[in-house]
Amino acid sequence: MEKLDANLETQFDLSLIEAVKQNPVIYDRSHYNYKHFVKKAQTWKSIAELLGVPEQKCTKRWKSLRDKFAREMKLCQESRWRYFKQMQFLVDSIRQYRESLLGKCNNVQQATNQLAQVDPNQQQQQQQQ
Repeated sequence: MEKLDANLETQFDLSLIEAVKQNPVIYDRSHYNYKHFVKKAQTWKSIAELLGVPEQKCTKRWKSLRDKFAREMKLCQESRWRYFKQMQFLVDSIRQYRESLLGKCNNVQQATNQLAQVDPNQQQQQQQQ
């Protein structure tokens, strides 16, 4: 019975991955409706109906799969995770997100460095004004 459950779970995961792949509004940060909450909610509702499961199960499982894929991408070696190849469509999206975070971190670091270089006497004068 457990093997049957595992097969059903695998089939669900594969179907979910394919359904999300067909709907870039869910994962592509450059998609014009990516930040449009209503459109994303409608898309998740459609996916849930297609798969015949509650919407919450789809969104929760997708988050788990997406996070696992992102962790696998960080590894230097070839991933052996069973869904890694099926989720390759996320590579650009995840890289863009990481680069945007890195850019924000670099901007914060640059600002911190600039503040550290300011003359302490000048800082006191600005604080007194």
